[in-house]
Amino acid sequence: MKVNELKQLIKEEIDNVFLSEKLGVPSNITRVGSQLFDEYLAYVKGANRPLDLKTQPLNANDSDNGFDIADLHIDNISIETNIDDRYNELVFAGMGVASLQRFKSNSNLRLLPPQDLDQFKNMEMAVRLGAPSSVEIDDIYNFLIANKPEIVGSFAHELKHWYDGYKNVGGIKAGDRAKYAAAINFPDRSIGPVNDFIYMLYYISGIESLVRASELAAEMEDQGLTKKDFYDYLIQNKVFKELKKIKEWSYEKFREDLKQHISTITSILKQTNTSTKGLSEDQLIDRFLEILLYSFTRSQIDELINIIQDPLNIAHMFSSLFGQPTTTEEDKEAFEKQVKLMTRFGVDYGKYFKYNEKLFHMLGDNVIKKISKTYDLLPD
Repeated sequence: MKVNELKQLIKEEIDNVFLSEKLGVPSNITRVGSQLFDEYLAYVKGANRPLDLKTQPLNANDSDNGFDIADLHIDNISIETNIDDRYNELVFAGMGVASLQRFKSNSNLRLLPPQDLDQFKNMEMAVRLGAPSSVEIDDIYNFLIANKPEIVGSFAHELKHWYDGYKNVGGIKAGDRAKYAAAINFPDRSIGPVNDFIYMLYYISGIESLVRASELAAEMEDQGLTKKDFYDYLIQNKVFKELKKIKEWSYEKFREDLKQHISTITSILKQTNTSTKGLSEDQLIDRFLEILLYSFTRSQIDELINIIQDPLNIAHMFSSLFGQPTTTEEDKEAFEKQVKLMTRFGVDYGKYFKYNEKLFHMLGDNVIKKISKTYDLLPD
């Protein structure tokens, strides 16, 4: 190879790295996502029964070389497998990753990464599957192969969460984490439109929006797509479809959809000792939305309290043991300010849902534009 040709190859590689970072896809993250899939597949193939997966986590270390994502080096990735056997068929139920960010006093109510960033060299995550109790290892192995692009994308998704925690030395607002956790943990109301709305709050959150481009890029790279394939692939992709659904969500249609669940809504109102006698459908929905707004606001505040009183925070644990307050006056003021922000809609559910309608439209459009730029990462 001639010197000029070598220089050109090096230049193209550097340009690709800069472009990848600019689009929110850290260099090498798609490759590591694919590596993790291969290691996980081999791990499943080597198991004798599904119970082995649940009791013996995979420790992925790429033959002791570790994994590099941009400037982050990871020595080991521990992957647990959770199998919920209440399903009638095998399904991929998602993944999750541990967080090293912890609440720190006098930080204006923020969760900060550890001072020792070497802790990010050891990552913990989990793969969640749903399956019937009769599922066999071969079933899981074949399922993983059949759904490889989605699962590779999910590995990249969780790797990006881990990378974001490493890079964001300023941490994240405890209020944002609380709203995110409340959306994840909010109880199923057995009402489709409500479950969809809560899921959208989670999906479009700032925490999740940061990882979508990496997820999509990994899926496309795994399938060897080129620029000419991009449009057709994008409009059929589940990420794009969910973002489009969020962008098109409306409070008016939400109310109309709730009318298909009046019997369930009436039952919930009676359980809360709310009188339903003589109320029209719209009035029943009004009362229900008041309760829903109160319940979700309460969940956000509870999650915020859990974050502040995190039992894994050693400093807080010791101060509690010795009878000292676990927060400072500055923390209390910041907490009260955050609660005031969370409760700013009061019982005005109409104002709350119309606010989120505008927010969904804006954020949905912004994230669609962002993931559309992954086109530039594909080969011609």
